[in-house]
Amino acid sequence: MSIKGNGECWRCAYKLRQTDYAYESKCAGCRTATRVCRNCRFFSNSAPNKCNEPKAKLITNKQRANRCEYFEAL
Repeated sequence: MSIKGNGECWRCAYKLRQTDYAYESKCAGCRTATRVCRNCRFFSNSAPNKCNEPKAKLITNKQRANRCEYFEAL
């Protein structure tokens, strides 16, 4: 797992730091979970299962916090 940080919240574009991607963390801008597929660099609406990482397990709710071992922050 690699969390690079310094990305943006998928929902409100609030600037996130590396420490903002813990499993139980919430975005300070909109209180949405941050450790979610929608904030991962592998997320893609056009990819199978909406994920470009072929080894990742299927996660059906892309907006819910998860512990995917391939998560990489945007």
